[in-house]
Amino acid sequence: MAAYDTKLQHILQSAARIFAAHGYEKASLRDISRETEMSLAGLYHYFRSKEELLFLIADTTFATIWQRLEAALAPVKGKPLPPETQIRRLIHNHLDYYISHRAEMKVLSVDSDALTGEWSKRFHERKRRYTAQCIEILQALARERGLPLDAAACRLSALALFGMMNWLYQWYDPRRDGDANLLTERMAGIFLCGFLAEGKGGQMPNAEPVRSARHGLFGTPRAE
Repeated sequence: MAAYDTKLQHILQSAARIFAAHGYEKASLRDISRETEMSLAGLYHYFRSKEELLFLIADTTFATIWQRLEAALAPVKGKPLPPETQIRRLIHNHLDYYISHRAEMKVLSVDSDALTGEWSKRFHERKRRYTAQCIEILQALARERGLPLDAAACRLSALALFGMMNWLYQWYDPRRDGDANLLTERMAGIFLCGFLAEGKGGQMPNAEPVRSARHGLFGTPRAE
């Protein structure tokens, strides 16, 4: 089973690179066969169609992001993390994974609409759960700060946040934009200032100051 899982992971990583480079519609299984140095018959041992392969990439990516997020948000000594720390860790987890898995995240952002039927349903359920987690954190932050932001406002803010993060594949350059810690500090600063200001009627709040990644802030780390 370990050998099977290792080979499947190799296939998914290779296919993600092909889909990201050429687009899902234009890429062929023969392209993936050449990339993996496996026969078409060998590939069909792991999936039955190109669409199922796309689903496996998306599903595995979301499952990994979710598992990492659960670990990052785990209570400390039985006490939940403060909401602002939670949203910063959600942003960091998303960006850190994105930077190290750019092909998979581009496929997730660009090609997931090609999924149909049960695969589409399962994929969108994962997206719904992930977005709901972000909305819950923002609602908790709004309550903590006494901000009059309802579920609809928090949903819109969560979607705006994911929109900002998921566009990364278009512009990210590690030489100019820094690593995941620095990028998180900048994006979290922009997002939280806007989110908290919205709750104050547009007035900039006394938000937690943006700190350099050198200070170890993180330590351990199309929704519907």
